[in-house]
Amino acid sequence: MEPKKLVLIFCISSHLLSLSADAAFPPASAPAEAPTNAQVLSSAVRIPADIKQLCDKTDYPDLCIETITPFLNSSDTDALAVLNMHINAAEQVFQSAMKLAKAIPKPAFMPTLIAGALDVCIEMYDEALYGLEEAKHAIENGDAGSMMSYLDGIGTDVETCDDAFSKGPGSSSPLKDIDGKINKIWSNMLAIAEQVNFD
Repeated sequence: MEPKKLVLIFCISSHLLSLSADAAFPPASAPAEAPTNAQVLSSAVRIPADIKQLCDKTDYPDLCIETITPFLNSSDTDALAVLNMHINAAEQVFQSAMKLAKAIPKPAFMPTLIAGALDVCIEMYDEALYGLEEAKHAIENGDAGSMMSYLDGIGTDVETCDDAFSKGPGSSSPLKDIDGKINKIWSNMLAIAEQVNFD
């Protein structure tokens, strides 16, 4: 057989083998992205459109949905209702943070700075709980100024807790994870509070 024909047959055969291999082993598709906690909760509990729109205006919309879902037991879907849900959730998280801070053992060899910082955080968490309670009273009285003042103060309380651990070299807060969550809930809470209309 002529060399040119052999080359042509070889090329055709190689192409056919390539096609059959592609058919037998199609390229792997990208793995599906795992749903967020908020998406899972949204599918299990119907989130009203009004609430979703409010949460979409926050810095952490998924966390907003996740935060309020356990408290969706009312037909109220306005900003005030969502704010009250956030306050209830924040109270629970602060109570958990306080329990965690109190449960951390303070052995004799623990640096004085760390032990003192834990005491500062416990005090700040207690102040934050007081601020949340006062914010509720301000809401009941339709006092937007006092409400925002108390809610603003919560961020200062958490910051004071974090700062207590930053005063020494190499000191790391054992409460940084829960404080991080609190800060995000607080950010969302302020965003919702700014949309409340007492008129």
